[in-house]
Amino acid sequence: MAMTPEQAQRALAALKGKLRGACSVCGTNRWAIVDLASMLPFDPSGAVIIGQSVPVVLVACENCKHLLTFSAVALGVVGPAATTAPPTSPPASPQEPPDGQR
Repeated sequence: MAMTPEQAQRALAALKGKLRGACSVCGTNRWAIVDLASMLPFDPSGAVIIGQSVPVVLVACENCKHLLTFSAVALGVVGPAATTAPPTSPPASPQEPPDGQR
């Protein structure tokens, strides 16, 4: 699922300060947001639970492509927190209705 520019901005702002240190696989410290994805839950028998998914933001090491996953809901990329302005945006000012529509 392609991330909108607003979603990418939210993800970057939320991850700032969380991605500390080097990649556990190759030791470099260069990360890039890849995209949104969904993880499918399994029941105890190993069968996929249809109709449920967990939205995640994928972050990759730019050197070895090792992937990290972060909850897209917790980062405010999707879900209730995503309906508010991105953390780096100033608050929106109320718009006046057009003349004659008060």
